[in-house]
Amino acid sequence: MIYLFVSCVSLLAGPIFYRFLNSDHGLRKGLDGFIFITISGLVILHILPDLVKVGGAIAVITVLVGLILPTMAEKFFKGDFGTTQKIAIVLSLFGLMLHNITDGCSIILAQQADASIMLAVGVIIHRLPEGLAIWWMVQPRSGSLWASAALLLMLGMTCLGYFAGGELLIHLNLESTVYLQAFVAGSIMHVILHQHVEGECCKKDMPERIGALIGFAILYMLVNGIGHVHHH
Repeated sequence: MIYLFVSCVSLLAGPIFYRFLNSDHGLRKGLDGFIFITISGLVILHILPDLVKVGGAIAVITVLVGLILPTMAEKFFKGDFGTTQKIAIVLSLFGLMLHNITDGCSIILAQQADASIMLAVGVIIHRLPEGLAIWWMVQPRSGSLWASAALLLMLGMTCLGYFAGGELLIHLNLESTVYLQAFVAGSIMHVILHQHVEGECCKKDMPERIGALIGFAILYMLVNGIGHVHHH
C-alpha cells in the first residue's frame, strides 16, 4: 500500500509545483519547457515505439489522425478553438485514465517479492510530470475545480487498477487497445503542441531552456534507466 500512497502523492504534487512556479514569469516559462519535453518525449520515445511494434503502420496513421483531426475540426468550425481544444483535452484525459489504471496494476507487480524496486520508482517519478501536465492542460481553460476533478479521477483510476488489477489487465492489454491508445497519443500531442505555442514558449528564453534540460534529464532516466521496466 505504501507504493500506492506515494504514487498518489506524486501525482498531486504536480499542481503544487505548478502554482508555485506559475507565480513568476521566468519560472512559468521553465515549467512550460519542462512539461513540453517530458510529456512529448514520453509519448514519442516510450509509448509510440510499443504502439508501432504491436499495431504497425496503422498505429502510426492512427496517431497522425489523433494529432491532425482536432486542427481540421478547428478549421471546419471556423476557428472555434475553445470547443475543439476541450474535445482534444477530454480525449487526452480518457487516455490518461487508461494509463493510470495500468499504473495501479504496475504498483501491484512492484510489490511482489521478486520485483525490482525500480519499477515502483519509475511509476512514482513519472507521476509528477503527469500531474503537472493534467493541471497545465485543464486549469487555464476550465479552472481549478475541473482540474482538481480530473486529478481525483486519475487517482480513482489508479486505485481501481491497484485493487482490480488482475482482471483489468486481461482486457486492457496493449494488443486489444493499441489503436485507441494510438489515437489518444496523437490527441495528447496535439494538446501539448497547441498549449506550447499558445503560451509563446517558442521564444526559447533561458528559463525555458533550463526547464527543458531538466525535462530531458528526467526523460532519460524514465526511458533509458527506469522506464524499460515500466511496460504496460
